[in-house]
Amino acid sequence: MLWLALYMPLLPLESAASATADQPLVVYTSHAGQHSVYRLNAAAAARGIDPGMPLTAARSLCQTLHAIEHNARREQNALEGLALWSMSFTSRVSLQPPQGLILEIGASLMLFGGLEALLEAMHRGLDALGFSAHRGIAPTPMAAWLLALEQHGRSIIRHDELRAALLPLPLSLLPIDQAKKTALSRLGLQHIRDCLRLPRDGLTRRLGPQLLDCLDRALGHAPEARSFYSPPERFQAQVLLPEPVIHVQPLLFVLKRLLGQLAGFLRARDAAAQRLQLDLIKPFLPIETLQLTLLQPGRDPEQLFGLWRERLERHTLDAAVEGLELRVSRLLPLLPTSSDLLGAPAGGDDFMHTLERLRNRLGEHVIHQPLSLADHRPERAGQQAAFPTRGQATEHPHLLRPLWLLPTPQALAQDSRGAPVLHGPLTLLSGPERIEAGWWDSSDQRRDYYIAQSPRQQHLWIYRQPGKAPAWFLHGFFA
Repeated sequence: MLWLALYMPLLPLESAASATADQPLVVYTSHAGQHSVYRLNAAAAARGIDPGMPLTAARSLCQTLHAIEHNARREQNALEGLALWSMSFTSRVSLQPPQGLILEIGASLMLFGGLEALLEAMHRGLDALGFSAHRGIAPTPMAAWLLALEQHGRSIIRHDELRAALLPLPLSLLPIDQAKKTALSRLGLQHIRDCLRLPRDGLTRRLGPQLLDCLDRALGHAPEARSFYSPPERFQAQVLLPEPVIHVQPLLFVLKRLLGQLAGFLRARDAAAQRLQLDLIKPFLPIETLQLTLLQPGRDPEQLFGLWRERLERHTLDAAVEGLELRVSRLLPLLPTSSDLLGAPAGGDDFMHTLERLRNRLGEHVIHQPLSLADHRPERAGQQAAFPTRGQATEHPHLLRPLWLLPTPQALAQDSRGAPVLHGPLTLLSGPERIEAGWWDSSDQRRDYYIAQSPRQQHLWIYRQPGKAPAWFLHGFFA
C-alpha cells in the first residue's frame, strides 16, 4: 500500500475565501470577549497583520480588512467536500480532522500514469478549487501524516526507507496529548530517534502505551485501522460566501468547488448526472432555483462548469446572493464507452456536447429532430420532435422519400395529353406507388405517387388521384 496525506493548515481561511485573493481577509477567534487573528491571507499579511494580533489592532492597520469568525462546522463541511472531490482519484479516503485527509493511492497509480502524474493532477485540482495542502507519502498512513505535518513534501515509497526518514522528525508531530509531549521534553527527548534508542518497557512505564503505539503504526510494526469516508446516497452540497455578492464571478468560483465535489461523488457511485438543480440563496428572500438537463448523462466537471457558466452569465441577478446549493435530482448508471484502436472515444460525444451548449444557450425546446412515424400518409409519416425524443421511431429503409415536403400539395399544369408540366414537360422516372390509408380516422387518402424530373434537372415527388378528374399535384422535392 501507498498512502498520501494532505495537511491543510489554511483550511479555516480557504473554506471561507472567495475568488478575490487581493482583498485582505482574516479569520478570527473569540475568547473571553476578546477577538484575535487566527488565520490570514497574503493580502492581510502585506498590511503588517500577524496571527494572534487583536482584531481591533488589525483593523487599525487595514481599513478595508474583511474579518470572518472562525467556524468549525464550515471547516468540517469543506473537509468533507474535499473528501468527495478526492474520490475522483481513489475510493479509499479517510478524514483526518480538523485539517487533513489521508488517501490510499497505491491502486490508482497505474490509472493516472504513475505517482508524478497523479500528484500533478491533484495539485491542479486543489489549486482550481482554491485550496492548498502540504503532502506526505509513505507506506503507512501514520508516517504519511507525519511527513505532511513536516511540510517538506517528502515521498517515501519503499518500506525499508521508512525508518531512516522518520528518525529525524520531532516528537511534537505525534498525535499524543500535550502532557506526554511536555514529559518528553523534560526528559530531553526531542526526536523520534531519541525514543527508539530507549528501552520500550521503561517508556511504557513512564508515559503509557500511547507513544509506542504511534511509533509502531508509523513504522509499520502494528496495523492501523482507519475508517474510510462513505459518500451520501444523494448529492446535495452547499457553500456560503463570506458576504452577499451581486456579481456572477464569485458565484462561479463557488460553483467550481461544488462541481469538484460532484465529480468525486459520481465517480464513487459509478454514476452520471442527467438533471441538476442550482439554488441561489439570497438573504431574506426565497431561494431561486435553476435547472440543467443534459442530453447525455455525464460527470466531467469542466463540461458541467461550462454549461452552468453560460447559464449564470445570461441570468440576471435581481438581488444579492450569499451562497449556492447544488443538487442532483436524477442519477443514472455510467455506461461504458468504447474506443477505437488508437484510444480515441468512439461515438458522437463532441456532437452531443455541442447540442447541450446550444440547448443551454437558446432554450431546451429549440433543437428538434425529425421523427418517422408508423403511418403511410406522407403528411403524417413524420414530425419534428424535441431532441432527444423518448418516442420510438419507425424506419422505412425501403421507401424513397423527399427531404422537402410541401405543407400543402401544389396543383400542376398539364399539356394537351394530360401530362404534368412544371417549367416544361416532366419526365416520369418511377412509379406509380399506390398509397391508400386513413379510412380509420376519416382522413382517407388514395394516391398514386411518381418520381419525376423537370427540365431544370430537379427531382420531384408528384401524384395523381385515381378515379378522379385527371389532375397532378407536386408534393415534395428531392435533394
